[in-house]
Amino acid sequence: MSPRSLWCLLFVCLLLGGLVSCDSEREGDVPGQCGDGIDNDENGWSDCDDPECFDSPECSDGDDDTGDDDTGDDDTGDDDTGDDDTGDDDTGDD
Repeated sequence: MSPRSLWCLLFVCLLLGGLVSCDSEREGDVPGQCGDGIDNDENGWSDCDDPECFDSPECSDGDDDTGDDDTGDDDTGDDDTGDDDTGDDDTGDD
């Protein structure tokens, strides 16, 4: 590669570097980032709205389904808050 080509490549990289960050830091790489109220990776999403934080403890809904296949789950004790019952014909409901 000629020196001129290298300079052109460097220029293009610097130009694009201003538009697209080459930083590989992602939201949630550092503990606590998914709950600090800051868009740490500057992608327009902060904390639990950032897809990179969906699985973080800060964004957990408190329901640990680890190993739960829900087979035969009768939902006893569920309050269904926010459940719109779409498709529910209410057959057998008390």
